[in-house]
Amino acid sequence: PHRRRSVACVSQAEDGIRDIIEDGKTGFVVSRKDAKETADAIENLLLNPDLCHQMGLAGRKKFEEKFTEERFERKMRECLEYVIK
Repeated sequence: PHRRRSVACVSQAEDGIRDIIEDGKTGFVVSRKDAKETADAIENLLLNPDLCHQMGLAGRKKFEEKFTEERFERKMRECLEYVIK
């Protein structure tokens, strides 16, 4: 069986990324082109496995609630039904 993974994320602050990653909760959002800040965030996760695990679980929960294919299809259907009515 496929094992679902839960991992903390580190990403640059690009358009829309804060809708996916909650800084300090599901991972870290770092400044664009700031290698030191990126390295510090990764090091923080490596040195704090419990924090990494908790962020991963929070990220998995957010994914399951908002970003699955089923969720997308349901929201798309709701939007289309609203427009049609």
